[in-house]
Amino acid sequence: MNDIKPVLAEPDQHYWRRRANRRVRKRRLTRILGRWLVSAMALGIIGTAMFQAAAHAVDTFKSVDGLAVERIDVEGALRAGPAKIRERLQRYLGRNIIDLSLYEVAEAARADSWVRSASVKRILPGTLRVTVHERHPVAVAVIDGAAYVVDATGYVAGRTQAEIFAELPVILGLDGLDRETLASELRRGVGTIARLRQTAGVWVGEVASIDFTRRDRIAVRTFDPGPLILLDPQEVERNLNRYLELRREIARSAGPLEYVDLRWHDRITVMPAANDSRKEDG
Repeated sequence: MNDIKPVLAEPDQHYWRRRANRRVRKRRLTRILGRWLVSAMALGIIGTAMFQAAAHAVDTFKSVDGLAVERIDVEGALRAGPAKIRERLQRYLGRNIIDLSLYEVAEAARADSWVRSASVKRILPGTLRVTVHERHPVAVAVIDGAAYVVDATGYVAGRTQAEIFAELPVILGLDGLDRETLASELRRGVGTIARLRQTAGVWVGEVASIDFTRRDRIAVRTFDPGPLILLDPQEVERNLNRYLELRREIARSAGPLEYVDLRWHDRITVMPAANDSRKEDG
């Protein structure tokens, strides 16, 4: 009887391992977070040092002698003229080329009415290269007796004598308009030219003037002697190609014409000229 020893129950290993594992994972997570924190602090210190070094290097570079703007090259300026653009940019000569705002220089170049956009590049040690994209003239607009060149958006690029752009169509019927209405009519004018070019191609080169005076029609006059061509304001393309195909035949059969009216659906109306000798003889 004395040799009998009490049997002690073993602890539940399942729950013991879970508690132990939680303690192990907690210690492991603490070590990992500690390493991350140390790494982040180290990277922050290194980044701050690098930023300060870079800033110091830039400041030092700016102070180096020989980085002043000494020359301004202008490319792409045909109508505005390189000399005229350089004159606008004279105030940037002598400025530090690194410290200079390229956007500011580009905006100064855009102050010329012919310049649609401009970009600027630094060419070290002391050159600014300005690349200009100019407005493309598509018409001459006569406004209150003065001739102005306009681009494809209706923007007035500048005042000019009409003969300088003699091959461009002249937009008429713009006198006495307020600013907002004038802008709208200019867009309408260049839009009409674009639609005619899309429909009739090179024939637009024959157009001398487009008159928007009357709201019920657009009157087109060509360089060569010929009739006034009346277009529909809402559908300028109507009957145009058909008339261009038949115009020689119409001229032979009808003689000199005062106007050709293309505003009607599937019909071309002509008005003989008042001095048509054949009309008088008949």
